[in-house]
Amino acid sequence: MGIAEVNTKELRKAGIKQLVLICFMLILQMTIFFISAGDVTMLRPWIFFSASFVHYSVSTAVQCRLNPELLIQRLKRRREGSKLWDGILMRVSNLTALIPVPAVAGLDVGRFHWSNIAIHFAMVGLALFAISTVLLNWAMIANPYFEPTVRIQKDRGHKAITNGPYRIVRHPGYLAGIFYILSIHL
Repeated sequence: MGIAEVNTKELRKAGIKQLVLICFMLILQMTIFFISAGDVTMLRPWIFFSASFVHYSVSTAVQCRLNPELLIQRLKRRREGSKLWDGILMRVSNLTALIPVPAVAGLDVGRFHWSNIAIHFAMVGLALFAISTVLLNWAMIANPYFEPTVRIQKDRGHKAITNGPYRIVRHPGYLAGIFYILSIHL
């Protein structure tokens, strides 16, 4: 199925499903963070969660517009050819980002003050967050095979991608993930 062949109803359903997942994930993270912190009046967490909402919403809109088939493919549960270990690793990393990271961050900044990061480091974190967003979306636009798990997509005519950020780095999604992980701690 090419971009011109994407069913509008299916794309709308995928976009709505993605936005619902985003909202659920962010509400869960915020709840865990603010319960752990014991304080909902801190500005930096609100900036982070707002930036996260913008990141996910803009990414969804970009994918709907520029690579709608990928958005539909990424939301499918069963991916023929994905390795079991890859699916487990993806879920473990997602659960780590959803539960322990906001819990520990909330305990740190709200209750125990284990760290004290100056505002200029927070600005570096925001810049890394923005870079990760741009790089991830660029990779997803350039690569119609950018699914959550690694697999050779014979069913979709899979081939190596050499344009966009793939001209510079072999795995731009992983690099974007590294920038994102660094950014959330700042």
